[in-house]
Amino acid sequence: MKIVSTRLQQRDLITLLLVNPSIHHTLLSHPSLWLVLDFHEMSNAGDRLVSALSLPRYRNVKHINLEFAQDIEDKQLENVKSKVGFRKLGSHRN
Repeated sequence: MKIVSTRLQQRDLITLLLVNPSIHHTLLSHPSLWLVLDFHEMSNAGDRLVSALSLPRYRNVKHINLEFAQDIEDKQLENVKSKVGFRKLGSHRN
């Protein structure tokens, strides 16, 4: 399972979870899934980001992709910065 979860993109892993319930528990318990948050080209990304980071499984997140993400406000980024404790919060925003 480690090979699958480290080589597939996060969106592909989520799709795999939806179509194959038999591996649902195994994938969900794999910590590498929760190191990346990918909001690339998503709408309402600010609210999604704040919601995701309120879940305990994302407390060790290492990378957040906000490239071309929509609907992100500065106050949401400040909330994330204080919540996660980033020394430097970098993002690509349009």
